[in-house]
Amino acid sequence: MEELNVVKNEYGTEQIEELSGLSAIQKRPGMYIGSTSQRGINHLIFEGIDNSFDEFLAGYGKDIYIQIKSDCSVRIEDHGRGIPVGPHHKWKNLDGTPMDTLTGVLTKIHAGGKFNKEDSGYACSSGLHGVGIKAANALSDLFIATVKRDGKIYQQKFSKGEPLNNIEIIGNCNIKDTGTIIEYHPDKDIFKLTLEPNCKDLQNRIDELASLNAGVKVHYKNEITNIDKTYYYEDGIIGYTKRLVNQTKLLFDEPFYVKGNYQLPNNKIIMVEVSFIYDDDEKPSETIKTFANNINTYEGGFHLQGFRNEYRKQMNKFIADNKLSDETIELKYLLDGIYAVVSIKVPEAEFEGQTKTKLGNAEAQSAVEEVLRAAFESTFLTNKDFKVILETIAVRSIKVKEAEEAARKARASARKAGNISRMALPGKLADCANKSGYSELFIVEGDSAGGSAKNARYREFQAILPLWGKIQNTEKTDFDKMMDSEKIQVLIAALGAGVGKNFDIKKLRYDKIILMADADDDGSHIRALLLTFFYNHMPEVLKEGMIYSACPPLYKIVKGKQNIYIMDDQGLKDYKAKNGSKIEVQRFKGLGEMNFEQLKETTMDPLTRTLKRITLDDAEKAANIFDICMGKRADLRREFIEANAYRVNLKFL
Repeated sequence: MEELNVVKNEYGTEQIEELSGLSAIQKRPGMYIGSTSQRGINHLIFEGIDNSFDEFLAGYGKDIYIQIKSDCSVRIEDHGRGIPVGPHHKWKNLDGTPMDTLTGVLTKIHAGGKFNKEDSGYACSSGLHGVGIKAANALSDLFIATVKRDGKIYQQKFSKGEPLNNIEIIGNCNIKDTGTIIEYHPDKDIFKLTLEPNCKDLQNRIDELASLNAGVKVHYKNEITNIDKTYYYEDGIIGYTKRLVNQTKLLFDEPFYVKGNYQLPNNKIIMVEVSFIYDDDEKPSETIKTFANNINTYEGGFHLQGFRNEYRKQMNKFIADNKLSDETIELKYLLDGIYAVVSIKVPEAEFEGQTKTKLGNAEAQSAVEEVLRAAFESTFLTNKDFKVILETIAVRSIKVKEAEEAARKARASARKAGNISRMALPGKLADCANKSGYSELFIVEGDSAGGSAKNARYREFQAILPLWGKIQNTEKTDFDKMMDSEKIQVLIAALGAGVGKNFDIKKLRYDKIILMADADDDGSHIRALLLTFFYNHMPEVLKEGMIYSACPPLYKIVKGKQNIYIMDDQGLKDYKAKNGSKIEVQRFKGLGEMNFEQLKETTMDPLTRTLKRITLDDAEKAANIFDICMGKRADLRREFIEANAYRVNLKFL
């Protein structure tokens, strides 16, 4: 019997290869930019922008220009020092002649001005691997670098990482006019899905960078979306913190702000900035954004740990000194309602992975702790106004703890009475036949649609949960009242991972949660209610990208023996414009009106369906709209109505 997995080819010295130059990036682009999807397109832009901001942090250039052209090419310009040019003292061309420094910076992996610990050109930087801008060069079919230095304008062109010419002097400029212009067009052979960036994510990142760096002006122009905007903030992370809170009512008016330096043994410093404020809302929340050298370290790291440690220590000291409580208050209660930004600038930053999501410098913890402790001891605990606010925060935290303990006791009593013990798998749930492999849960609007979906599904891995009617608006319902809702209980039981602070994503019974509602306004309302529930009480599933919206069609057109499905009114209008208006059109009033073959073909079959992944930002917007339109603050609702009344189409009244 022949053995499995036996490779028949030779494996000797001839099979051992080294990827030289930029070929490693071209061979395995995902290792360097995360993916070759739209996320990778954005990553290339972020790397270029980060280089310009590194120049700003080094004290050079207050204006940065970012342009997305109609052909998806990118232009990034700064007024920094300009990439060095001239023969390099170590690098050689293939013919043995000295390589120009600009050429080496753009083609040699792990080469740049951010490695020399003793004499680096940067006090701190976000680019630490010497890969970022080279990735754009390697993965572009045209890449142009233009440098202004020493009164001259230098330029070199590349294609797929290979120089098209030697560096040239293309003009003269004022001796004080310095900077770098990077222009590139992504290679369609690498980025096969799309060359167009995710413009929303791009603008969010630009806004974030401008917020973190008071005084810089970022001029953004996008020919694809026709947006021309300048991002500029004088108030830095103080204003950023206030914008995080959005429309929520504040516990006090202005954020606490801390800024200081931490001395390192090598005479270098870590710069620390912290800003925080609290909302005055009943809904539990905790928002702490952390940054290291302008990189959004959304997985945290030692700087986050430093903030959490010292804040817990100082607040409990304040509570004890002022005899507000005899107990130590846990951090989760002290941070309930907080909106905080922790931003540090550290030399020789250590990030986990090229995509830099977590800070690994242990000294960052000590830096944040020392700067925060100094602020408490010298200002917050001695200033009368600050002490009043700290007492407000402390009393709120104590009340939150007391309320949760009371709710826990109430839930324990309910369990003893057998109320929640009946939350086994609900009878309406048609579960997967295969309990161990990949699985999907369709949350379906209505019993009739649920019946069609049960017939249309793949029983091995697709489960169906029909919801009769709309769930509660959890934006304005307190937790205990929400838990009395039978629909909410059924949903929680089907997912099997708990809810709120007891939610454990590891226990989730499904890999995808798909919201399947009618393709009309009522269906949109149901999706918004479900999103608001997930955002408020299971945000982890949104962070992990596990929530999707099904895309059922609104219309069917019969053309001979062919059925053509159209998603919305605009799609129907476009179809009629191309094919004439004399066509047979069926409008689906709801999912239940489709037979199961149609539902399977258009909406449920992984080979033919379309799913839209719902992000945390999408759910946050839905929750914000519900908070305005159906929340407890009438003033916000009045402002919204007055601002949007002109949109109402009176012919339907």
